[in-house]
Amino acid sequence: MWIKRPVRCQFPKGEKPNLGLLLKVLAVLRYLPTFKMAPGSTLPLEAPCVAMDVASEGPERTISDTTVQDQSVMSSETIKVVKRTEVGSNARKRLRATGQVPAILYGHGEENINLSVRADAIQNVVKHGTKLLSLTGDISDTAILREVQWDAFSVDILHVDLYRVSVGEAVEVTLPVHLRGEAPGVSEGGQLGFITHELTINCPAANIPEFIEVDISKLHLGQAIHANEVKLPEGASMVTVGGQVVVQVARPSHSADETELTPATEPELIRKEKPKAEDE
Repeated sequence: MWIKRPVRCQFPKGEKPNLGLLLKVLAVLRYLPTFKMAPGSTLPLEAPCVAMDVASEGPERTISDTTVQDQSVMSSETIKVVKRTEVGSNARKRLRATGQVPAILYGHGEENINLSVRADAIQNVVKHGTKLLSLTGDISDTAILREVQWDAFSVDILHVDLYRVSVGEAVEVTLPVHLRGEAPGVSEGGQLGFITHELTINCPAANIPEFIEVDISKLHLGQAIHANEVKLPEGASMVTVGGQVVVQVARPSHSADETELTPATEPELIRKEKPKAEDE
């Protein structure tokens, strides 16, 4: 539930309001942030003061009629697909000009099917990190988003690969790593190094998470967390090499200016004696 608190402007008694200033304040208030409440949480709904005495009244309010989905568990998303018969680079360009993105569905030993999906729909899928898709329209199937091809500027999606899966099937996916907590090793003088930002796991299609969370709250100076030490969802196994360092707190290296340098000594000049004259 989104909450925006109305505000009341107060002016000194006997003075007329400055309409120009009031309009500016109202324009600023339009862009004040709103707040999204979690279930059972409370927030004093007080608007901040802007330019004048802007006050708010009213007690704290509890929001308990909203639900928040667990962001660590990936849910499937339904997307409509259309079969396409025209292939080739020119056909794909014409398709993109209509707001569609070419796609291909393959896997499970079945025939490959050329499809098209709405560009805005597939953009939302990629933005939300959804990998498990329920296909509707010309095809009714379940698939995972296996590969996304972008343009040179990584703005527009050019093509997507969809791989058929069954809900209980184990599939190999690469997921981003999110760090949770603060490493005590940093306060001990260490430097936090986030080495591996993605991990590949084998996981049931129905249990694919949006990301892999790594707790660093017990990571002290000189310690590291490896891939084989990362907690995975139930039924999942690590594909990334177990010895791969995910995050570490390294001891700081001494800079060159802190190293004591031995002052260079000037070389001793050796003068060559002139030969004495024969008559001397």
